Amino acid sequence: AATGAQTRARRMRGLVIQRAREGHASGPAAVREESRLADAHEAARQDVLDEAAQKLYTIITQELQA
Repeated sequence: AATGAQTRARRMRGLVIQRAREGHASGPAAVREESRLADAHEAARQDVLDEAAQKLYTIITQELQA
């Protein structure tokens, strides 16, 4: 049997997929980026963010195809 947390997670995933199918943005509205100095850890941090975004995109794409 699914726990309450699993049920909520499934429901949330379903809502995200439904909104994506309807063409709604799933994140906050874009804001203007301020320029900043290069950070020694920025490239590594960006790689982690890119990897997480790619995994989420893959999951949503697979759900949409199902």
